[in-house]
Amino acid sequence: MIHLRKFWALHSYHHSATEFTLLTNARGHFLEESIYTVFTGILISVVGLPLFDLYVIFLFKEFYGLIIHSDININFGWIGRCVLITPQDHKLHHSINPADYGRNYGTLFIWWDKLFGTYKAPSPVSC
Repeated sequence: MIHLRKFWALHSYHHSATEFTLLTNARGHFLEESIYTVFTGILISVVGLPLFDLYVIFLFKEFYGLIIHSDININFGWIGRCVLITPQDHKLHHSINPADYGRNYGTLFIWWDKLFGTYKAPSPVSC
């Protein structure tokens, strides 16, 4: 959603980073974070998760965001080919190469991009 034209002005700051570091994950516009907070709040209200579960999910989300925005070379084996986005997959999403635009939107699960045809492998893999 945040990559749609009407929200791109907010999200483009995140993509303007010229290198991947631990801080790249936190690089974003405050209004973008506000949109995520409202959406997450509505989702949490509908699902009704206990507070501790929300805390664990939040910690995992933040930790995983740091991993996929870091310049580390880890592929997670078959889990990285079939289940989770890897740092290399997400780095391709941030590529300035026009051939890579509109690819690898996922921030956790790889199957969404595979399902919608937006996945592009950073190197030849099969699943």
